[in-house]
Amino acid sequence: DASQTHDRHMKRQAKLAQRDVDMTSRRQQWLENILPNFEKVRKLQATRDLCWLGVPTTLRSDVWRKSIGNQLQITPELYAIFRSHAQRARNEMQRLKSLADEARAE
Repeated sequence: DASQTHDRHMKRQAKLAQRDVDMTSRRQQWLENILPNFEKVRKLQATRDLCWLGVPTTLRSDVWRKSIGNQLQITPELYAIFRSHAQRARNEMQRLKSLADEARAE
């Protein structure tokens, strides 16, 4: 029983090590081949396959930015302004809902 447990542990360790090697290899592919040439390779099957295997966490923001673009030219500052507006609107809706609930309760 201890031998089987050890074998399972070793297989799991080997699988995790292989996954790390695979992710490192994929990360290199993204950095060296895909991101620098994104417009040329974005629709290739190999690029899609790599997407389905998973974009490395550290590169996701770059991949998303290149994938969807920024046609509206939204800067971090503009995003913060819109986010603040949305939060105020949510707060106001909550306030109005509370008032309506109180009015119904009376």
